[in-house]
Amino acid sequence: MNNPIVIRKGLKLGELDAEADKDLLLSCFIDTGELSRLMSVDDPAAIVLGRTGSGKSALLLKINETAEHSVFLDPNDISIRFLGKKGVQILL
Repeated sequence: MNNPIVIRKGLKLGELDAEADKDLLLSCFIDTGELSRLMSVDDPAAIVLGRTGSGKSALLLKINETAEHSVFLDPNDISIRFLGKKGVQILL
């Protein structure tokens, strides 16, 4: 069996974690319909769930690139105590 795929020494496919390689994520992004659904104010869809490598980070990056008003918040930067004081109900 002849394999037409050749991997050359020193070939760089991207960063180890996809989030670190935003250029690759955005250039390889394929919209399966979820992007417009997440960006629609009329659609109640708001939570993105999926296995590792399923495209969650790519969706968030694409929304950040596409939306006129978009802010990316890292959950690690948000204080749970602060949210509780602001009237946000936190269910753990």
